Amino acid sequence: VKEKDGFVRGIVETVTDLTELNLARKKMEELRRRLGEVYRLDNIIGKSRPMQQVFASIKAAANSEATILIQGESGTGKELVASAIHFNSERSNNTVVTVNCSALSESLLESELFGHTQGSFTDAKTNRVGKFEAAKNGTLFLDEIGNLSLTLQSKMLSCLQNRSIVPLGSNTQIPINIRLITATNKDLSGMISNDLFREDLLYRINTITIDIPPLRDRGNDILLIAEFYLSKYSNKYEKYGLK
Repeated sequence: VKEKDGFVRGIVETVTDLTELNLARKKMEELRRRLGEVYRLDNIIGKSRPMQQVFASIKAAANSEATILIQGESGTGKELVASAIHFNSERSNNTVVTVNCSALSESLLESELFGHTQGSFTDAKTNRVGKFEAAKNGTLFLDEIGNLSLTLQSKMLSCLQNRSIVPLGSNTQIPINIRLITATNKDLSGMISNDLFREDLLYRINTITIDIPPLRDRGNDILLIAEFYLSKYSNKYEKYGLK
């Protein structure tokens, strides 16, 4: 505070305690860090060169909005990789919806994916939201996509091209905003040669392809995985030694 002649009469200072705010920010950063570790390190175990390549692919995929095709034998952890991509992407605050395409019949799977309106078939007593719509602003993970019938492949291709879906029994286009990740243990290129999979659909879903190596090709990762499960179940059942 100055007088007209410039003489300093006093100083006014405002002090705000930011301790709680800083603690909250640090806690949030720690939770985010732990979440990233859960879906990239703890749940996906491996230090071998093939797995380091997988981790690099996860990081690259998470930083894009491209469609992802994950290829690998059964049991190699394709769903874990899909989760890692989602939880390290900009869509991580929204939901990830998983559908196993081999677990349902064609008619049930169509309803599961695209939804249906009341009365569209015998047991359709109410309207139902499909998984494409349920995954709004998040990620839709379609496991075993190689099991889709050619009819459903055509409908999915239309959905991806138009960025919209039409529920069973409806003529209304519903816009979708999702990140699509698919996975398969089948040779989709070979299926194309045998007219079992659409080439144009494969082109749509494999902007980025991630190949998951089988355990037999991962060297010392076998020991790491064994130690992980030994520790996990020792703690769970409180068994810490062999008699």
